[in-house]
Amino acid sequence: PAFDPDVVILVHRAADDPNEYLDLIDRDEGVVSERDRPKVQRIFDRRIGSLVQSLRAQDRDVVMLEPVPVAPKSFDPVGCLAKAETVDACRFTSVKDPMPETLAMRKAADADPQHVDSIDLDPLVCPYLPICDPVIDGLPVRRDNNHVTTKCRFGDGGRRRTTQGQADRQHSRKASRIVDRQCESKVQESHN
Repeated sequence: PAFDPDVVILVHRAADDPNEYLDLIDRDEGVVSERDRPKVQRIFDRRIGSLVQSLRAQDRDVVMLEPVPVAPKSFDPVGCLAKAETVDACRFTSVKDPMPETLAMRKAADADPQHVDSIDLDPLVCPYLPICDPVIDGLPVRRDNNHVTTKCRFGDGGRRRTTQGQADRQHSRKASRIVDRQCESKVQESHN
C-alpha cells in the first residue's frame, strides 16, 4: 500500500543553537555565517515555509516540534550525573529567546493555523530557561548533549505562542494527542 499520511510530524536537532551551531549550507546561498542573523532568518523562513507548503499541497497537516536547547558539545549528562556531588553541577545554560529556526516554524504555523502547528517543548525539557537541569521529576532529561531520554515528557506541556485563541489551543491539543500516541507507541516498543 502507498504511504499517504494525514499528519506529518517534523522533529530534529536545532541547527542554530549557540551551544553547538551547525554549519548552515544553503543550496542557493552556500555557507552562511551564524553571525549573519538576518540572512540565517531569511533562509530558515524560506526553507521551512517551502517544506510546509509542499506538505500542505499534498493535503497533509503538519506538526513541527520546535528544537529543544542543545547542551554544549562536550557535555556528557550521564557521566556528569555519575560523578557529580550535586545535580546542580550538571546544569547548563542556553538562550531564552527563540532562535531563527524556531521563529521560522512559528511563522509557518501562524500562516495556516488550522493545518500547521509548532509546539514549544522547552517548558518540558528546560522549564527554567535559560538554565537546563539534568534531572526533572527524578528522571534524567538527556542521554547526550542533544537527545532527550526515551521516557517521553511531552504530554500536554507544549504550547503554541500565537494569539489565534481557541482554535489554536484546540489544534495544539490535537497535536499533543498525536505526539502522546507516538510516545506511548515508542515506549511500548522499547519494552517489547
